[in-house]
Amino acid sequence: MPKGLIEYLAKSLVDKPEAVFIQESTEGPKVVWYIHVDEQDRGKIIGKGGKTIRSIRSVVSVMFPSFNIFIDIAK
Repeated sequence: MPKGLIEYLAKSLVDKPEAVFIQESTEGPKVVWYIHVDEQDRGKIIGKGGKTIRSIRSVVSVMFPSFNIFIDIAK
């Protein structure tokens, strides 16, 4: 499911994969997935100009088109 893919992608990008945690939240018809990472790895998930997180969102939306998914980075 989407959680496994998001977790795999996030863990592949960071220096501390053991700190990655994916949290699911349902907000009406939309499912929000929050990526929790170590503070030092936040920039790697966001990427320059937000390109990495946009790419993660694109991959997940292509793989799971029937899901109404939004992916965000937890603060």
